[in-house]
Amino acid sequence: MKKLVILFCFRVFLFASCDKEAIKETIIESGNMGNLTWKLTNDSTLIISGKGEMMNYGYYDVNLGHLDDNDSPMPLWWENRSSITGVVIENGVTSIGEAIFSDCSGLKFVTIPNTVTLINAAAFRGCSGLAEVTIPKSVTFIGWHAFAGCTGLTTVNFNAVNCTFMGDPGTSMLGSRYAFGGNSNITTVNIGSEVTIIPDHAFALLYGLTSINIPNSVTSVGSMAFYNCRDLTEVNIGNSVEIIGDMAFGGGFIGLTSINVDAANSAFSSDNGVLFNKTKTTLVQYPIGNTGAYTIPNSVTIIGNNAFAGCRGLTEVTIGNSVEIIGELAFAGCNLTSVIIPISVMSFGRRAFACYGLTSVTIGSSVTSIGFEAFDVGDSLTEIINLATTPQTINEYTFYYIWYNTTVVTLHVPAASVDAYKTATGWKDFVNIVAIE
Repeated sequence: MKKLVILFCFRVFLFASCDKEAIKETIIESGNMGNLTWKLTNDSTLIISGKGEMMNYGYYDVNLGHLDDNDSPMPLWWENRSSITGVVIENGVTSIGEAIFSDCSGLKFVTIPNTVTLINAAAFRGCSGLAEVTIPKSVTFIGWHAFAGCTGLTTVNFNAVNCTFMGDPGTSMLGSRYAFGGNSNITTVNIGSEVTIIPDHAFALLYGLTSINIPNSVTSVGSMAFYNCRDLTEVNIGNSVEIIGDMAFGGGFIGLTSINVDAANSAFSSDNGVLFNKTKTTLVQYPIGNTGAYTIPNSVTIIGNNAFAGCRGLTEVTIGNSVEIIGELAFAGCNLTSVIIPISVMSFGRRAFACYGLTSVTIGSSVTSIGFEAFDVGDSLTEIINLATTPQTINEYTFYYIWYNTTVVTLHVPAASVDAYKTATGWKDFVNIVAIE
């Protein structure tokens, strides 16, 4: 019996020893990264462990779109980074370094722990083999182009509870600097049940995204959060959303036809897929993919900024007699040919009717304030009917482009006000000012 026990123990010891040796043999390289350590296994998995921030071994120049060396010695695995197939970041690491995994084109998976709060600029830029990524609850910042160029990425699991930054639109010259870089292959964004904030520009230009469900935990959806997601057709908004930023679901090329709000939401509501505030006094956003004519409900007093912006399929709109304020860019980019602004409207904002193709506009008698470039309409406009007895204050930019040839437009005004318009700044430049019959 003793011999059997001794033999069994020897075999267990031998097996354990061999197992340890096998584990040791899987580590083919290792080293330090500041306070952290790294290990590369023979299956091309990179394991990073320790406590604290990950060093930035380079500086990603977002304006020029390339990595600049910061003179720090690169870890040994860097030169062969394209062969790395997996990255495991262990608990204790608090940030992912700028451009540290950029161009790891063979990367198939990455594990990010709940201790990471910062994913810095271009951290995974160009990881074209990465198909899915999970952003943990702890992340509060995702830098410029963090996942840009990840052309194989199809699924994003977004669990960050209080993330406040995910890139920005950049400049017209240098292009956008969104975290996911306008990846057209991302078809699924799963927003976790504890997420409270969807940051500005978070998922802008994700052309392959078709629908989005915003859970009940979310209280704020940032400006341009889903901007220009071209294939997006449906948005479902949970019961806790209190803030929706400008152009959150807008853009110029998307097919959105329905925005649905949970009936228990106390701040917003929807009617036939159109987004309103709870009491339906403010029209927040009309689905940009809808086509044909639309009549604004009589309950609406405010048409919000960008409410119809980019609705190229909108051919006719009836503005109800209860509307008092029309926001900036409210109808910009629509294919309207005529607009009647009712007597109830007192003001409309900057570029409110910047509709190329607009030929006729009627301005109600109560309008006292007309925004900058309100009628940036190209050279299509031929008729203005202004019912106000006192000329509003305008300048040469109000009817942008028309000033180059004011002879093509006929301005109709109240008979008793013809002389006033002929001497008023801006209005006097119209050659054809006639009395309304």
